[in-house]
Amino acid sequence: MIKNNPVKSFFKFINYKKLILLSYKKIKKENLNLLTKINNELMMVDFISIDEYKKFKINDLNISYNDFQNSIRQYYFTKLLNFRVNKFILIFKSLNLSLIYPLPRKQLQILNKYIKVNFFLSGFAYFILSFYEILKSLINLVNLYLHSKNFEYIDDGAYFFKLKNKNLVTNNFNNFGLVNYAFTNFLNEKNTFIHSIKNFKSDKLKYSKSIFKLEYSNKNLITLFSLFANFIKISLLKKNFSLFFFFREISICFLLNNQKNKSFYDSYFFSHDNFYRPLWTFIAENKGSMIYLYFYSLNNEFTKYKNYDFRYITPLSLYTWNNFYVWSISHEKYLKKIIPSNDKNNFILKPPVSYFTNNKKIDNIPRVLAFDIVPHSLVNYATYGKPYEYELFWKTSNLFLNDILELSKKYNFKFALKIKRQNNLADKKYMNLIETLISYDNFILYDESFSPEQIISTNSIVICFPFTSPAYFAKNINAKTIYYDPLSIIKNNDLSDIELISGIQNLDKYFLETL
Repeated sequence: MIKNNPVKSFFKFINYKKLILLSYKKIKKENLNLLTKINNELMMVDFISIDEYKKFKINDLNISYNDFQNSIRQYYFTKLLNFRVNKFILIFKSLNLSLIYPLPRKQLQILNKYIKVNFFLSGFAYFILSFYEILKSLINLVNLYLHSKNFEYIDDGAYFFKLKNKNLVTNNFNNFGLVNYAFTNFLNEKNTFIHSIKNFKSDKLKYSKSIFKLEYSNKNLITLFSLFANFIKISLLKKNFSLFFFFREISICFLLNNQKNKSFYDSYFFSHDNFYRPLWTFIAENKGSMIYLYFYSLNNEFTKYKNYDFRYITPLSLYTWNNFYVWSISHEKYLKKIIPSNDKNNFILKPPVSYFTNNKKIDNIPRVLAFDIVPHSLVNYATYGKPYEYELFWKTSNLFLNDILELSKKYNFKFALKIKRQNNLADKKYMNLIETLISYDNFILYDESFSPEQIISTNSIVICFPFTSPAYFAKNINAKTIYYDPLSIIKNNDLSDIELISGIQNLDKYFLETL
């Protein structure tokens, strides 16, 4: 018998979508940056003191206090904050009830400044969730051990995380795709590209379910039981259960730190959507592995508005990575400005990353190319806590396309749209507009399976929604490229060195001069 997920059942019972939209309308009238402000404060909580850090013996792992503190913040942000807590805030505000949400007491006290919190039930929920995470951790450790039996150390092995089939496709018509890019820019002919997708194997590609070797030994068993007992004792003594939710990550580190055999591959590559840097990578780094972060897009800077000033705390300020592959000098400067100062930081300049491709050959590509951001449905958008209705908002995206369409008729040119990503979050109004445009003779749609570099050439005129990454691919090959703001309300961000054009009149002038 399949049991229903209690959280999903609860949301279904209370018609959560209607409640979210009701709260969003109220917040929009009062203070649209409220959710962003709350998350900024929740994200920067100090979860443990320097004294607790020592008592938990984290310093034995050779992980600095600041790195460890930021790792916990990263973990909480990805697991419990952002749109997840926003959804609960909006629902409970509509119900006019005290918020019940599983967070440590320090974070609940921050929430209580903005919305009344039921401390008892929230604390109890966090206690249950933490013990559930510990039980899940123990099961996960068993699975890691079982997978580790198949760990095979490979000289110059490079493990790439969280890939999909499309990332491993190599195209017969070009050299695009992550595999080709990696061997040109990250690796050399001695390296083996290791991944976790069964269908792709070759001389240079190796499938592996294990990312490191976790040994079963009496020493590791004693370490695990000792660690658990220490967690219970210190948490009760200090009345701080913040690390319970983080038990899995810490226990893996202590176990791996015990091992003397080759337990890691030579290098590990994480894409920038891995906001949380796994804690075990610090152990791997201490034992000689290289840990790299690469970016497959640069659409990760907050939008700045002409008539609105709000100081964000970007999650990138919590980065604990040391080795970065960057796309440009401006990208490097931006990261140096945002991330914590560290004498270990190493920035390696490479061309924009070709992250995926397909096996399709395409001809007769229009000269004018548009690259969008697919807006999300309003009920999802409301949970993101954006302080202004712009990116991921359907009205902006619809106007972006309609303005290009209008000028294509005026100047009699054909244009193509490369849609970024289509999923169940997409706003129906925008997808309906695209369905309408497909019937037009002067419009071509390239779906999400095509990579930007497959359709951009030196002769292209590339119009990008702010601040999407295809503009950098175009600039890299000296194609004409701009960002287009149809509402004329935003400023160029700190990361971009590409021209931003505001409003249809200026876009009209651009086409008149460029076509």
